Amino acid sequence: MEATVDFLEGKIKRMNDNTAVAVTTSDAVEFKMKSILKNMDEAAMATDDLKTRVTHMEGRHVSFSVQYRRNGNTESLKKETTLKFNHVYFNGGSGYDTTTGIFTVPVSGVYYFIFFIEGLQKKDDCVLADVHLYVDSWVVTVVYTGQHQNCKLMQASNAYINNLSKGQEVRLMTGTSCDEYTIVSYSTSFSGFLLD
Repeated sequence: MEATVDFLEGKIKRMNDNTAVAVTTSDAVEFKMKSILKNMDEAAMATDDLKTRVTHMEGRHVSFSVQYRRNGNTESLKKETTLKFNHVYFNGGSGYDTTTGIFTVPVSGVYYFIFFIEGLQKKDDCVLADVHLYVDSWVVTVVYTGQHQNCKLMQASNAYINNLSKGQEVRLMTGTSCDEYTIVSYSTSFSGFLLD
């Protein structure tokens, strides 16, 4: 009988040892699970942050570069006429419309615009070029070349930087100092891009 008691005590001790090992293992697994869950939460937060940043960047690659090209070397335009640049080098964000000559801001932000105008003086009593950059209905900058006795062909350029809101419209229009302007093809261009 003593052998049976010793045998049973040995089994109980082994069971207690196995239980202690199981509890220790269970504690270790629980600790690892908590660590894994914490890492998963951190990864989910990082993923959410990345999604927010990507969403913010989507559609933010806005730029255009267009050129004035007509069948002849020049085209006469009446005063207060929107220049419709018909040759598109690039139109990222699809903001520039060749049929209207208007760039519609697709994404709010800080934009940079630059334009080059070449004008031909056909009448001695008029300027070579008078072109205004409009944002909506406001003139924000101008290029203007006056009358020149010895030069019938002149170039002028200007640039503009400002914070614009989605939906605002930007265009180039001839001025009002003459009834008609002659714009030279190929050397007249308009570009703009989103800085931030």
